Formats: sequence, C-alpha cells, structure tokens
Amino acid sequence: MLLASENLSLTEIRSLLVNRYGISEPFVDRLRFTVRGDEIWATTAPETEWETIASRPPGIRALRMLPRGVKPTSGFLVFLGSEVRSARVEIEDQKELEQLLLGRSSPSEREDGYVAVSFCGDVIGCGEVRHGKLRALLATGRRNTLLHILQRTPK
Repeated sequence: MLLASENLSLTEIRSLLVNRYGISEPFVDRLRFTVRGDEIWATTAPETEWETIASRPPGIRALRMLPRGVKPTSGFLVFLGSEVRSARVEIEDQKELEQLLLGRSSPSEREDGYVAVSFCGDVIGCGEVRHGKLRALLATGRRNTLLHILQRTPK
C-alpha cells in the first residue's frame, strides 16, 4: 500500500494506478494529474493558464491522501470502470451488496487496502479490505441511490 506523504510524486501516482489497480499504462498516460493539498485531481483536458488561479483543478477528484494510504474516490473508480483489472472485488449476491451499502462488512480474502467494489461487472465505488473484512466507502447519497435501485430490482 502506498502511504501518503506530502510530496507524493506523479510517478508514484502512476505506479499506484498501474500496479495496484491494473490500469493500462496507455490509459494512465492519457491522464494529467494535479496535486492540491491532500487531493489529487485527474483530467484529460490540456493544461490552461487559468488553472493557476482556479479554486479547483479541472477534471475529477481522483485520489485523497489519508493517514492509512492513498484512497481512490468512488467517482474516479466508476470513471475507470472496466480499466480496473486488479484490487477489484466483485459482489455476486444482491443481499451481500445491500448489507455492504447499509454499512455492514463482508468477509474478504483480499489483501488489506483500498479496492474497487463492483456488482454485475460494473464498478460502483471504493471499498476497503481490512483484517479480512470488506467495507464499502461510498458517499451516503450514492449508497442511498443504489439501495433504492436494489429495493426495486427483482431478486
């Protein structure tokens, strides 16, 4: 796991995406990263002069530097989607997904760290495996939306 430091380099960011999450190098090479405080933003837009005065960088907040490591945002993992080929946990059972979205944990044999959680092949957000337990780390609004959809889906 890549631990956060104040001087996280773009090489370390690239390495994390390629080595931990299995993102292809050509895909990562199309992204441009901006580090602002404890946040790392990603965009495919060309650099512009106004970026130096803008309150937030263009693109999507991709990663956050936290005490336990560098955490990808759920939005960024959803954006990456099928490009995430490792550090990915596929949830097969709708009831298991509901439990995760309700804040409960699920057993996992994956190594500790942040993972992409997917259901029916689609990445739905970020999770964390810790001590053999998977927890969903999705924002409350996203959790509620997904729970609403699941409750209306035939089981």
